[in-house]
Amino acid sequence: GDAGSPVRTAGPAIIRPLPQGPVPPAAMLQPVDVGRGEYGVFDHVGRSGSGDWRMPLNQTNCAPNIDARPRAVLAHHERSLVNENAPDKTLVTERVVRFATAGEARRHLDDVQAMVRACLGDGVFLSVVVHDFAGPGSMVVRSMADADTKTLHVWVRRGNLVAEVWAKSMPTDQQAVRLGERAAARLCVGTIC
Repeated sequence: GDAGSPVRTAGPAIIRPLPQGPVPPAAMLQPVDVGRGEYGVFDHVGRSGSGDWRMPLNQTNCAPNIDARPRAVLAHHERSLVNENAPDKTLVTERVVRFATAGEARRHLDDVQAMVRACLGDGVFLSVVVHDFAGPGSMVVRSMADADTKTLHVWVRRGNLVAEVWAKSMPTDQQAVRLGERAAARLCVGTIC
C-alpha cells in the first residue's frame, strides 16, 4: 500500500511506514553497475524537487501543457558516474527522488507517461519502447530530436522512490533495460521492496 508494507510476524501483520529521510548513497547506481573500468562518482544531495530532470527539461516544447516535474518530494539524490578513460568517455547520470508516498511516486510515473503520449512532434519525438520490465510503471523512453540523435531515458520505481537514468552511450533498448533493472534493485536499499 501507500503507507508501507506488511511485515509477516507470528501475530497480525504490522504495517511499516515507508522511509521518509534522505536517499542513501547505497540506493544509487554504483560503478560496478554501469561497466568496467575506473569511474569517478559525483553526488549532489538535496531536499528540493525543483532541479531539472533530463527528460522533462528536454520536452518542454513538445508537451507544454503537461507538467511532469515531481511533486510531494521529500528528498532527492543525483549521481554522475564518469569513466574518463573509456573511448566514449562513459557518462551515466541518475536522479532518485523520494516521494511522500508510494502513490505519489506512481502518479509521477503516470505524469511522465502522459507527457510522452502528448508529445506529437515539433521536432522532438518520444516513445515508450519498453515498459513494465522492472515492475509496474517502469519504462524506457526513446527521445529523438532528429533522425541522427537518439536518447534513451530509463524510469523505475520501488516503494516511494523513483529513479531516472540517462547514459551518454546507451545505444540499445536492452542496455537500457539492464541498467534500469540494476537501478531498481539498488532502490531497495532506500525503501521497502
